[in-house]
Amino acid sequence: IRYAFRPQSYWEDADPLSAILRNVTGENRRRMITDYWNAGRLEELDSALLRDEPDDESRMRLGRIHPSFMGGEYLPHYLVGEVEIARLCLQSTTSDVVSLRARPSPEGISYRVIDEYKGRFTLPITTSLLPLTLTGARRAAARAALAEVEALKELAPDLIIEAFDERLTTAIAQRSLLEGDVRRKDRKQVIDKVAAAVMLQSWLDGQI
Repeated sequence: IRYAFRPQSYWEDADPLSAILRNVTGENRRRMITDYWNAGRLEELDSALLRDEPDDESRMRLGRIHPSFMGGEYLPHYLVGEVEIARLCLQSTTSDVVSLRARPSPEGISYRVIDEYKGRFTLPITTSLLPLTLTGARRAAARAALAEVEALKELAPDLIIEAFDERLTTAIAQRSLLEGDVRRKDRKQVIDKVAAAVMLQSWLDGQI
């Protein structure tokens, strides 16, 4: 295991299957999608099963197959720009899932852990400027950025200065425009505006 590995971004997908699975809540649905993808039969799968979060009818149909098909399907909704970066699947009758999620925030990246029963969790690190390594430590680039923020605060003590990683908002805006089938030429004209809107919304969400 490469404990020092750090992903470039939580908002970039390594391949098309990763993009499809990114925020699919149900563990059994994730396995089903993967099996159909590997068999080259993804187009045969009901489109309702490909959604990140199923509607109530689909959720009930899955539960009738076996209680384990409910695993992950009752996780709380995703916040704006939020993605799942890790999950813990319990070996219970209903295959309950604990989800670690990341989202853009005024601090850079904010993290939260949630489950399907409104459990409360305490994280040793709740924010970072860069994606985390498996050690959970902030590395040199992040420490240097935070030091610069502190230096600016000393120079302008009357100003409120917050760190925010705008690269994440650009990635989210790009994904949003792609999902909306916006042509490449048109994306270039509006990407900065959409990214600014994502940044503002993410900052507002962080004030709640």
